[in-house]
Amino acid sequence: FCAVSTKLDVYCWGTEPETGESIVTPTKVPAGGTQFTSVSVGLRYLCAVAVDGTAYCKGKGFHGELGTGVAEDVREDLSVPVQGGLKFDQVTTGLYHACGVTVDDELYCWGDNEYGQLGTGNDASSAVPVKIGTGWSQISAGGDHTCGTKLDGTGYCWGLNDFHQVSPGAEYQYATPQKVNGAWKSLHSGYSYTLGVDSKGKGYGWGLAE
Repeated sequence: FCAVSTKLDVYCWGTEPETGESIVTPTKVPAGGTQFTSVSVGLRYLCAVAVDGTAYCKGKGFHGELGTGVAEDVREDLSVPVQGGLKFDQVTTGLYHACGVTVDDELYCWGDNEYGQLGTGNDASSAVPVKIGTGWSQISAGGDHTCGTKLDGTGYCWGLNDFHQVSPGAEYQYATPQKVNGAWKSLHSGYSYTLGVDSKGKGYGWGLAE
């Protein structure tokens, strides 16, 4: 687990992925003095958004989920930026992929794409951010699927659909964003499920219920 402190530092605790050691006390992640506004934790990696909008990731990077341009681990401090010179309002992490909405409301995703979870229309993974579209307000990377909302209130999901967490359609996976019926404030992607709050404040859920 990780969080940003009131002094804008990132602290983490839990199982250390390299050694298996249990860290029971929140421990500051070295970042060379950079301050952060948010942090998101994937499987054995994390990404954080700095005050200036730059995203930094560290940890396991075999699938390109760190967005550094190479599918390699970053074991040093939180100082290796996501490639492209992008400025983000939000970055979200899934199992092995990440996505972010920029200050210009553009959506980018990177990392593993085995099930189309990047939304690029194919299954090619990417170690650098790939632009998915414009006009986005919120994004959430789940297990192997992704959901988000646009500025006009429309919602979309894509990626693995083995429990219909993306769509009620029969396809096992969707490599492009699929529109979710209704008007939405936000959508959240879990491991194999999706939760949403619509424009009237009502909550909904679909996918694996266990």
